[in-house]
This record gives sequence, C-alpha cells and structure tokens, in this order.
Amino acid sequence: MSQARFSVRAAVAEGFGFWRGNVFKASGPLLVALAGLVVLLFGKTVPLILVGIALYLLAGVIVQGALYRVALPSKAHGEPGWFGLQWGMVETRLALVGLFTLLVLAVCGFAAGVILNLIEIALAGAIAGSTTAPLDETFAALSPRAKAVYSVASLALFLGLFVLNARLSLAAPATTSEGRLRFLGVLGMTRGATARTALASLIALSPVIAGQFLAGWLVETTNSPQALGWTQLVVGIVSTFFYLPILVGMSTYIYQRLREGADQ
Repeated sequence: MSQARFSVRAAVAEGFGFWRGNVFKASGPLLVALAGLVVLLFGKTVPLILVGIALYLLAGVIVQGALYRVALPSKAHGEPGWFGLQWGMVETRLALVGLFTLLVLAVCGFAAGVILNLIEIALAGAIAGSTTAPLDETFAALSPRAKAVYSVASLALFLGLFVLNARLSLAAPATTSEGRLRFLGVLGMTRGATARTALASLIALSPVIAGQFLAGWLVETTNSPQALGWTQLVVGIVSTFFYLPILVGMSTYIYQRLREGADQ
C-alpha cells in the first residue's frame, strides 16, 4: 500500500536519538514506573503486588503520552505536563490502544497454543498409533525429526505473534497524530514494510531480550531465589527507561515515513 521506504538502520537511529534528547521530559512517570516495579517485584502481600502492577502500567501509559506529545507536537494535545506527569485524551487513547493490543495478542497467543498442542498430539499419535496420552508425556515420545518439526512450528508461530505486535506498534503514533483511535487500520500501512518494521523492533528490543536471558542464567547458576527479583528489576529498568522511549521515537519515524507514502 505504502510506497515510502525507510531503512532499518535509520529507524533504529531515530529511536536512539529520540531517547537521548527527550527521555528526561518524561522523568516524572518514569520514576513512578520504577517505584511500581520495585513494589511489584519485592512486595510481600497480594494487595502490594497489585498496587505495584497498577502503578507500573499507569505510569507506562503516561510515559508514552508525554513522549508522543514531544514526538508528534500538535496544538490539539499540547505540551507534556510537569516532568511529563499529565493525563488527557492522548493518554486515554493510548491506554485503549494498549488494551486492544493486549487483547488481540492474548487471543492469537491462545490460538497458537491450541495449534501447537494439536501438532504435538498429531505427531505423537502418528508415532505411537494413539492420541490418548497426556499432553505432558507426548513430547518425550516424539522422534528427533518430529521434535524438529514441532520446534519449527513453535518458532513460526512465535515469529508470527512478534510480527503482529511490531505492526500494531504503529497504532500508538497513528492514534496520537490523528486524534482518534487507530488500531487494526494501521496494519495496511505496513504492507510491503512488514519485515523492516519487525526487524527494527527486534533490534530495539534486543537489549531487553539479552537482559532476560542473562537474568535467567544468573538465577539458574546462583540458585538464589533473591536473585530473581533483582535481575528482573534490572530488566524492567532497561525496558522502561530505554526500550519504551526508543520505541516511541522509532515507531513515530516509521509511521511518518509510511504515511508520507500513503499520501502520495
């Protein structure tokens, strides 16, 4: 649909450049998100953990709102509030976009899980001549070739969900720029640019992925339950203070480039 092109390198560079120049404009909600993360990870009671979750999610929306107000300046939604602390229609729409995205990914993830279970049962049944074995026993019964088929199917479904999430990430800048909810309609914008959009998202997300793997390795090697909270705190800080602002800058750049092509 869109004829405008963008390079993955330029998109990622725009994201990092936006982070360097504007991250402190959302310092207020970023600190609130950090507080929510600490309460979530180290809270001793269920009410405290729920408060931490609420604080973290709410602050995440406000961070996005403040940064999108900077990335897509407009008289309609104004400037960011005091240290980025502000709630208006921009934040309300972004919260709805996040909720819709979570719902779509949850439904698609559930469907992917069902498909994988069916594949596992079919492969095990083809080998054993029966599909009545419990699901937790079927994978062990698979031959190396069947396990390879299952692994490829798992990877394909995971990549499908990742690509869908990358394409839906343009809903936030589209909604902010146009002043109305844009969700599934943005999928058409990425037609012809899906691979580049997904690759740029993967590069921006790579520090979080690496941190998560490192955290898992540290917890496993140290065999310390206390290490889990601290490693997840580090991953959460990287995700919130670095990845989220970079995503705002990068997705805004991609959205603007693809919109230019759509308008031509």
